[in-house]
Amino acid sequence: MKAAGIFESGKTSSHGCVNYGYDEALAWIGMTYLQEGNTAESAADV
Repeated sequence: MKAAGIFESGKTSSHGCVNYGYDEALAWIGMTYLQEGNTAESAADV
């Protein structure tokens, strides 16, 4: 969640970085919620 937050804050783009990994960070958050049985949250973050 911290990685996704950094992407959302725009800190990565201000340094000329490309936002590689943002989609993957969101996917991992969703998969973690799904493993915990929290299907409502896993669908909300997708």
